[in-house]
Amino acid sequence: MDTSQGAARAAIDPARFAQLTQQLSLGAVEFKETSGSTNAELADLASRGLAGHLSVYYTEHQQAGKGRLGRAWVTPSGSSITVSVMMAPGASVPTEALSWYTMLAALAWSRAAERVAKVPVRIKWPNDLLAGEFKICGILAQMVPAGSGYGVVVGTGMNVDQSREELPVPTATSPRLASTHAIDRTQLLAEYLKELVNLDRGFRQVSGSVQVPAAGIRGQVPARNGQRKTGHPGPRGAGRIPRRLNPGSHRSPAGA
Repeated sequence: MDTSQGAARAAIDPARFAQLTQQLSLGAVEFKETSGSTNAELADLASRGLAGHLSVYYTEHQQAGKGRLGRAWVTPSGSSITVSVMMAPGASVPTEALSWYTMLAALAWSRAAERVAKVPVRIKWPNDLLAGEFKICGILAQMVPAGSGYGVVVGTGMNVDQSREELPVPTATSPRLASTHAIDRTQLLAEYLKELVNLDRGFRQVSGSVQVPAAGIRGQVPARNGQRKTGHPGPRGAGRIPRRLNPGSHRSPAGA
């Protein structure tokens, strides 16, 4: 994969990122210029008690990530957003409900991409995001010990500035190819976390129940066929989270 364009790309600005997210009450925030795997490194921090709920770990260049079927997931430096978030809601959310964070991350990314990148995005159940018929983002979630219980590390790979030649498979795309707008990766990452924090708040308020309307869903939830469908309406336009996602790990980085 050609990574020669990476040096010319605007880097994510940690100082500006901190300003954009200062109201979100995030946990520890770690940035690495190069990472083997953001999921593995955040999970290691969590195992040592150094990363709690809403801790964030992101990198400009992931070198040893894994996608579906164990495929290597390597991103050209500065071309995408590779970020992992620790979701450890505690006793308010039962362990069997933690896998729903995959769906919440997908919904958060779909909103952020549409708002910042101006790219219409749809969710392909349960862990891919598509622009048109092409994959733009994928999710890898893994359960990890957290205190006396468990949490889940939700890793996502959002393609942003790849050229056609840099994408790993013909079925992938990036906002650079799908949109006429310049993409601010710092803003896009901050917007994703804003949406995820809001969805997490609503999810915890209903104790991770899939049978109670969750704030922030706004009546639309992902469906199996990749389209959105209207959920059962709840108070103030909230919808019900779909019931079909089983607990466990789900893997699908963008293009993998």
